[in-house]
Amino acid sequence: KPIPDHEGARVTKPLSLPREPKLTQLDLKFEKEIQSIAAGGYPASTSQGGSHGARRYRIICADARGDAALAFLSPVPSSSSDESSESPGDPPPAKRQKVDSKLRDSQSSGSPRPGRVTKTFRLERKGARSEGGYTGVALNPVVEDSSSVVSFWRQSLCAYKQSTLVSSYGTIYPPTCVRYAPEDVRGGGGGHVLFTTASNQLSVWDTRTPKGCQARINVGDGTLLALATVGNSEIAVGGTDRSLFVFDVRKRTQLHRIPGIVKYEITAVCASRVNTKAVYVTSLDHEIAMIDYTRKSASHLARHSLRG
Repeated sequence: KPIPDHEGARVTKPLSLPREPKLTQLDLKFEKEIQSIAAGGYPASTSQGGSHGARRYRIICADARGDAALAFLSPVPSSSSDESSESPGDPPPAKRQKVDSKLRDSQSSGSPRPGRVTKTFRLERKGARSEGGYTGVALNPVVEDSSSVVSFWRQSLCAYKQSTLVSSYGTIYPPTCVRYAPEDVRGGGGGHVLFTTASNQLSVWDTRTPKGCQARINVGDGTLLALATVGNSEIAVGGTDRSLFVFDVRKRTQLHRIPGIVKYEITAVCASRVNTKAVYVTSLDHEIAMIDYTRKSASHLARHSLRG
């Protein structure tokens, strides 16, 4: 039966794909299982009038031991035939068309898709070996060939430029996630401010200073496992206590705490590209929930959950 999505549209299941997606194989070998992946286009600062711009893509992945690889991909021009076609006899409603138009407007009409790998950089700390555990990666939204990696058992935060280790900091507790500041994601920052989660602490880092850590904020009672930038200047975190915490990074104060979003531990948080107030939350049992993070009370949440 058709079910409503977060914008009130109706989606029919199962979904039919017009063709198999074209995949790009990355010849990257790791000794441990891959724990974290981040992908994106080139920074906005280089996409305007630069030689690279949005015509290339970046991807970074890390294994359980903290060894990472940064790859640059050349584009493959897209064509109108690559766009998914609607199944006959099932026209989308007006609200669904509105959502789809927002997604199309957020991407350029002739934007290419990732293709052949052009460059690959290995991000490894020489002589540093440890057991497997949580690993977090983040692409610098301002500097195209810079990235950051956190390793659980090494208890470290490392910033790289290509394959060169620029700065390294030790953490009090084993870290799980790393993200750049919201102003950096929007292109208004310098790409130096980072946020990490470790135990029940949200830490703020500045890679330009020898000290590194600028502030630590205690969040709830459980271990934080998920971190995402939402809105204009907010950070959302979640973990084993099944609550979503939203912080204002400018004032470094807590804005909201939304408890009981999912049944089990929160494993990932992601902001919606269509609805600026929406956040997607996943749990340990493969549940996905969409909520409005600006509402303080859990009784007023617009929750839609899918189980796989």
